[in-house]
Amino acid sequence: MKKFLAFSLLVVMLFAASASAETIVGRHSLLNATEQQMLDAMKDSADGRFYVGVDVDSITLKFYDSLVALQLALDKGDVDLITVPLCVGQYMLNTNHNYVLKGLDWWFVSQSNSFNFAFMEARKDLQERFNKALAQMKRTGALGMLEHQYVTDPTQESLKPVEFNKFEDAETITVAVTGDMPPLDYIAENGTPAGYNTALLAAIGRIMNVNIRLINIDTLARAAALQSGRADVVFWFQSSVDPSAPNLDVPEGIILSDPYFKWNEQYFIGKK
Repeated sequence: MKKFLAFSLLVVMLFAASASAETIVGRHSLLNATEQQMLDAMKDSADGRFYVGVDVDSITLKFYDSLVALQLALDKGDVDLITVPLCVGQYMLNTNHNYVLKGLDWWFVSQSNSFNFAFMEARKDLQERFNKALAQMKRTGALGMLEHQYVTDPTQESLKPVEFNKFEDAETITVAVTGDMPPLDYIAENGTPAGYNTALLAAIGRIMNVNIRLINIDTLARAAALQSGRADVVFWFQSSVDPSAPNLDVPEGIILSDPYFKWNEQYFIGKK
């Protein structure tokens, strides 16, 4: 009996030590929130369903401005885990066998996560035109076909450069992409933007009969690219479209298109 009690006490002590150990988690920077504000939002809704494999009470959050910076921090041991959208996590696991799935971040299930295009509020006309094109692609099934080809079941064909139509004497719309969310958005080996977003924009250009000009920007320069007029449209990562949820990433004066890609969870990625 004494041995059993001693063993039970040891298990409790080890569990308590494990639960209280700090876990440093890296994630993409947000425009409207600090690390602590993001962590508070995570903890406010935390329960056993939302964090599988990771104790949220042990998390210390660190922001990084790009996926490359996140991977470098993980490789150097500056963070224990990084959290990325489901499709990005799958891409990382498929392309780097030194990484492993450590847990699931289900907090995002309640946040209606999506990828959208962003515009200045004064360009609601352009927002409406993009929404109309997206609605047409959803209705015809073209959007789902692109998602399957570039995200769900990518092929060698999807790695080839996307051809953009050139319409003579047509309007040119400048779209900024971050190249920071593969396989949706990345920079190919030849230095050009590639992935699902590029194919989607090429299709939107054909529907709207406009020329699409792509430029690459840093993730934190998304708002500045719109506000300065450098870009008419920006690829946007949206943490929540729920009006009652905290606005963590969309500055005032910026509006979003209807979502064109959604996901229900994030991956906690670590090293083997």
